[in-house]
Amino acid sequence: MSLSKLFFIILGNLLLTLTAISLSLAQEPPTAAPFIPGEIIVKFKPGAAPSILQATTSQTVETSFCGGLFSSQVEPGQEAATIAELLKHDEVEFATYNRPIQALRTPDDPQYSWQWGLNNIGGSDISALQAWDITTGSDAVIIAVLDSGIDLTHPDLKDKIVDGYNFILPGDPADDDYGHGTHVSGIAAASANNRVGIAGVSWGARVMPIKVLDEKGSGSSYNLAKGICYAIDHGAKIINMSVGQRGSRWPCNMPEMELAFQYVKTHDALLVMAAGNDGQDGVNCPAAYDEVLSVGSTNSSDLLSSFSNYGDRLDIVAPGSDIYSTIPGGYSYKSGTSMATPHVSGLAALIWSLDPSLSSAEVRQIIESTANDLGEAGWDGRYGWGRINAYHALQSLLKVNVSITESNYYLGDNAPPVPISETVTITTNNETAITWTMAVSPSVSWLTIQPNGIFTVTATAPHTLTWQVTRPITYGDYSTTMMIQVGTINISATKIYLRYVPQLYQYYFPHFLQSMEKQ
Repeated sequence: MSLSKLFFIILGNLLLTLTAISLSLAQEPPTAAPFIPGEIIVKFKPGAAPSILQATTSQTVETSFCGGLFSSQVEPGQEAATIAELLKHDEVEFATYNRPIQALRTPDDPQYSWQWGLNNIGGSDISALQAWDITTGSDAVIIAVLDSGIDLTHPDLKDKIVDGYNFILPGDPADDDYGHGTHVSGIAAASANNRVGIAGVSWGARVMPIKVLDEKGSGSSYNLAKGICYAIDHGAKIINMSVGQRGSRWPCNMPEMELAFQYVKTHDALLVMAAGNDGQDGVNCPAAYDEVLSVGSTNSSDLLSSFSNYGDRLDIVAPGSDIYSTIPGGYSYKSGTSMATPHVSGLAALIWSLDPSLSSAEVRQIIESTANDLGEAGWDGRYGWGRINAYHALQSLLKVNVSITESNYYLGDNAPPVPISETVTITTNNETAITWTMAVSPSVSWLTIQPNGIFTVTATAPHTLTWQVTRPITYGDYSTTMMIQVGTINISATKIYLRYVPQLYQYYFPHFLQSMEKQ
């Protein structure tokens, strides 16, 4: 055999081998992102029997949840081949890898001795003190914290916790053996005015511990998806996920998360998730999905934290550097987009406590539209819609109407005032009660408003006031303004005028006739 012929035979065999390898690889779902060895996730089409999963894997199959999603064990190294085999069956809607997730934070860096994210004189905080004049939250709103659990006995959290679930060790309490979930929960909803520790963004909200991270801060996308569905089924309105897949970015290709997100959408809850701490142009998965409100981190100078991810799928930013909050058995500082995220979840809880009729899309729109614009005007890739502002968000919901926008009184020496008195009605469209007070500025002696005090008004329970004037010391024109206040916020202003003349009828009736003639 000639050398040239031998060369072509070898070359032909090599090409055949490469072609076979290429075809084999084409049948295996490629993945650049890390996955958990020995585990896969499968979704069957409606009505399909999952028996082929047991037959294909010959391993333990976990019971279906959240619309027919299953998890199965496979031999490590056989994940891609098993997925490819399952995808040959028409009954299979998708088969994919189980992705690792982690707590998203950076090492502690204590530089402040107070919660600057709630009250920083430099103006980089979320204006929580002003927001709390409007509302401090309601226990009707539940924030599910999908994390490492919560210290169930912490003095700043124990009275705020509702029953959750431990997906790491089912049957055990959702207690925190890593410390991350307790820190996140304190930021969102630690008790306040209890002479202990710190204050959460929403004092009134309750928290549901969903343990999806182990004692090392690690977990899986499968448990995260299950945790989302569990939280929805048990009444959570806000899903806080200070977790994610490090180093990942869009497109995410996580169908198990897409399924869980659709479940959330049908129940109208809000998904809030950390953007990631890689300092990269690209939000981590699964926060990069459109269904999620993705949160970046700012520091006390109102600049993007050095570790915070950014990019075209970032929605909002919040304080995340050097945040002081609860940890198991005490308090400490932590940094990360994990710490920024519960600021947003706490704000969502405040908004929903003020108006529970809002949809999740409306809550999201309020958070984004009332943020302090940072960076380029409008949305930009470094700050999204800006750094959240709790005061502006709540202020936008205060809609109180006064039946009289301007009132004119006339008074003479020998005549009663015209009109003698007026009844004013205070109304609102808000379903929940707005607590308000009344203020007159400047303060005057000639106006009496009854009753006076602290009142509430709802959409079904308006409130009435009676105005009456008395004779001033001297003739002249007088004016003042009655304001409806919620905390220190003026949400409505009505001007009141008084004209005091010697002969009321000589003045009033000519003017009255002139006004009639003009009509």
